[in-house]
Amino acid sequence: MPDQTSEPPPKHAPPDIPARLWCVAAIIGAGAFLAMMDSTVINLAVGDIDTTFGLAMDGECGADLSCNWSPGILAVSCYLLAMAISLPLTGWLGNCFGNVRLWRATLITFLIGSLVCAIAPNAFFLIAGRIAQGLSAGMMIPVGQVLLRRMTGPDQLGRIMGSVGFAVALGPALGPAFGGWLIETFSWRWVFWLNIPVGGIALMGAGFLSNGQVGAKQDRRFDGWGYCVLAGGLLSVLGGAILAEQRKFVALGLVMIAAGSLMLVRFFRKTGTHQCNLIDPAVLGNAWFRAGFVASGMTAMNMYGGLLFLPIFLGNMSGFGLEEVGGLLFFLGIGAALALPVCGMLCDRLGAGRVLVWGALLLSIDTAALMVLGDSGFGMLAGLLMLRGAGLALAQMPAVTGAYIAVDKADMGDAATLINLIQRVGGCVGVAVIAMIIAWVTGPVSMAGLTFLLLLSVATITPAVGMMRADRFV
Repeated sequence: MPDQTSEPPPKHAPPDIPARLWCVAAIIGAGAFLAMMDSTVINLAVGDIDTTFGLAMDGECGADLSCNWSPGILAVSCYLLAMAISLPLTGWLGNCFGNVRLWRATLITFLIGSLVCAIAPNAFFLIAGRIAQGLSAGMMIPVGQVLLRRMTGPDQLGRIMGSVGFAVALGPALGPAFGGWLIETFSWRWVFWLNIPVGGIALMGAGFLSNGQVGAKQDRRFDGWGYCVLAGGLLSVLGGAILAEQRKFVALGLVMIAAGSLMLVRFFRKTGTHQCNLIDPAVLGNAWFRAGFVASGMTAMNMYGGLLFLPIFLGNMSGFGLEEVGGLLFFLGIGAALALPVCGMLCDRLGAGRVLVWGALLLSIDTAALMVLGDSGFGMLAGLLMLRGAGLALAQMPAVTGAYIAVDKADMGDAATLINLIQRVGGCVGVAVIAMIIAWVTGPVSMAGLTFLLLLSVATITPAVGMMRADRFV
């Protein structure tokens, strides 16, 4: 476990990045792109999937509930829940079998799941394929981050993470537009067929990857009880967030989130007291990593809560139709995608903490502007949403980058699992709070939701300043 100054951030012009590392970033970015793309595009295909297979629960739960448990909705929900099941295993499996092998296995499993979904003769095979995709996607993103950190220096990681983040941001940004065209022109099955060539190319390029397993922990036994508590807590939190998005299940969703949060607290209180830990939380003792951990969770709350709230805000307060709302949200993704490469360069040159402070400030100013100018025309809102996307990029990516720089490469399995875990939990909490505001606030919902997002943005400044101090730039 390193101290806070074991790998200080760059103070001078960062060195050039070899072509091999750019290839690694492209390969890992392709896998992350597929995982993010499939988590968003499938939402557009729910109606077509239901038309193909029919409503699975129709006649059993009544017409009022059938829409909530249709094959399309289950295909979306099972993917997210499967990600929660596999995420806690990332560090342990990487240490046991090697991160390159694990990354290859997750990509192959993802492609097999895509093939099963593409040819699914009934809803059972579709949901089974989505579970396989989710299990692999839950590990593919964090294990890719482990490989990137172990193959790069601290003064290169910002640009590498920025390039991968660009690919990840393009998934949600371009996915709805391209996926919608694909579904309307061909079929929802082509959403899954498209994964095969992209994933195949990434798999062929896996020879560029290296484990970099210097000092990696290989002696930890599997903690079955700890896994059940951790995975159960994640499932409860994520399942609660899924239920909370539906107005009539908000209360049940909040209960599940509270129960899951208690399970997660119990896990982290107990872990470290016995030898066969699933995740070693000792990295949280590093103030630099801890600041990035907290900022990552808060930014995830802001991002996912905003993704649920903004369509309602734009439709109700600004009076835009569904097509115009989709166009405005496209600018949100483009703002993030364009900002990420620049963000990476700034992190390598100035330090992640300083960039994180800028991102939190930009998010705060932009959210305040939305509160004042929310009823403006399309052009003004498109500009504000681009700035919001840029602010999210300038907050989320430096938080993750700074956290990873703070730890030894041997601890990256634990660090990546913890960061991805807090992002999942933070996103679920953000969704739940917004859902509660929508369901229970009797006054102007738009102002209440924006107030919550503004408070989150301002609060993120605190861990951002903590990371900047750890960067030793102040």
